[in-house]
Amino acid sequence: MRRKINKNIFLSVLLLVLSCADVMGAGIRVRKDFSYYKVVTRRNIFRPIWDTSEVRKDDKEAKKKHREELEKAEKEKQERLEKAKQERELAAKKRELETNLVLTGIILDDNQFQAVIQNRKLNNKTFFVGKGDMIEDTEVVSIDDSKGEIVLDYKNLIKVKLYLK
Repeated sequence: MRRKINKNIFLSVLLLVLSCADVMGAGIRVRKDFSYYKVVTRRNIFRPIWDTSEVRKDDKEAKKKHREELEKAEKEKQERLEKAKQERELAAKKRELETNLVLTGIILDDNQFQAVIQNRKLNNKTFFVGKGDMIEDTEVVSIDDSKGEIVLDYKNLIKVKLYLK
């Protein structure tokens, strides 16, 4: 009976040791504590791209610098968004002008060319415009009889070309 108890104690101790250790090859290696795995957390492929380094609470200079960097990044982001919005609005205005205004003819009047433009937005109302005249917030920059085109300038931001159809 004594042998059985010793055998049971031996087996339970052996089981306890094996549960706390990894059996690798021929030797027994004790599991490492969590500090060993810090490399994995530093090289985390799922971490955010932006810097997540924490600023010490008592370091006022570093806090101020960190706050300024965040404000600068936010300002740059807002500027990019505003610029993209403005570009979208200009592109929409250009499409609108190209679809609403139709060049139907170019005539010569008093040694100056005039363009005949129909405005689809105003029930196909016809306008006779010369160089420098305004139509739909755009200025007629040039009228080219040989190419059959006119160039309109919208607030010095975009140029719209209309061709004879």
